[in-house]
Amino acid sequence: MISLIYRLIFVIWNFITAQEERIAEFKARIAKEKKENKDDYETMLVELEKKNSELKKKLAEFKDDGHYKWVSFKTEFDPDLSLPKKI
Repeated sequence: MISLIYRLIFVIWNFITAQEERIAEFKARIAKEKKENKDDYETMLVELEKKNSELKKKLAEFKDDGHYKWVSFKTEFDPDLSLPKKI
């Protein structure tokens, strides 16, 4: 059970790292956009960065206090592991 938990944490951490790379790519694309589109994209970018920071914080604060805590943690994480379709 413990090794499974740590493998899943590793997968989540890799997801967060991939998100950071996507955010960097998104920033580069925003820089090339017209002014009228930039504002909307920058708002989305702020939301993505905030969500990524929250995921990192949740992962850093996770303590293995047993199966129930892990199930609760994983259930809470699942909806967070998504990107807006526009990216």
